[in-house]
Amino acid sequence: MKYTLLILAFILSFIQSKAQTNTVVGATTTPAVNKTYTLCNGCGFSYTTVEAKDAGTDSYFDVPASGIPFDQYQIYRNNGQWKLARVAMCMGCTSPQTFIYYKVTANTSKPPCNASWIVGNTANAENIALTGDCVNLAPPSVIATTILPNVLTLPQLTAAEIAAITLPQKGMIVFDTSNNCLKLYNGTAWACMSTN
Repeated sequence: MKYTLLILAFILSFIQSKAQTNTVVGATTTPAVNKTYTLCNGCGFSYTTVEAKDAGTDSYFDVPASGIPFDQYQIYRNNGQWKLARVAMCMGCTSPQTFIYYKVTANTSKPPCNASWIVGNTANAENIALTGDCVNLAPPSVIATTILPNVLTLPQLTAAEIAAITLPQKGMIVFDTSNNCLKLYNGTAWACMSTN
């Protein structure tokens, strides 16, 4: 009975929400997240005890959960990280389980349109694109170039932050802190500059 009421409340909230959507493309490690999600603030997190979404942020779901067992894919922000996850409830389970497939740090109320998302609990990253109700990000340190009379300090970014630069321009130069090199965007790709 408890789950039936929660599911009915979820479906009602889902129907009443605006029909704003995000479509995810580009996920290769877990391609099941490549789908369209609908904005549904206030939905779903009443039964998700594993993670709570950050206040003032939007959350998106692939379909309303119905019946038990159920699987539901979600996009939400928790502790400053946007996550692509799945919530599953099995027959006989006392609480749902959350599986985090991708995450990216972004202090925004909506998920980033183009970003390098970390794969689960690994150090690997994938460029995943969202279209729809999302925001474009640029790494904040890109504007941190300092020019002094005898010194030029370039932006210092990780390889993941460099990969997340949207619409890089030919000739852009940054210092890659992951690979400890100067990187140049040659018009098609970022490449470490050699000393030869």
